[in-house]
Amino acid sequence: MKYLNMFNKEDMLEFHYGSVAKLIQTIRTQHLAEGGDPKDFPEYLKQNGVEMVGPLVKISDEFATMAKLKFS
Repeated sequence: MKYLNMFNKEDMLEFHYGSVAKLIQTIRTQHLAEGGDPKDFPEYLKQNGVEMVGPLVKISDEFATMAKLKFS
């Protein structure tokens, strides 16, 4: 598991501009294109390995690896 703290500048920048962010945007686009409700996206994202835990974003190792492979 990888955790990014939204109150840490480096973690925040990685989350907003790194490979994880790009994959989240891709998944969101896919979710909406399939007719998904934007309100359901957090749960959809959680099923794919990304979850908010207070100020932390918990990212599964599989999701982080997939993001690096796809966008690095």
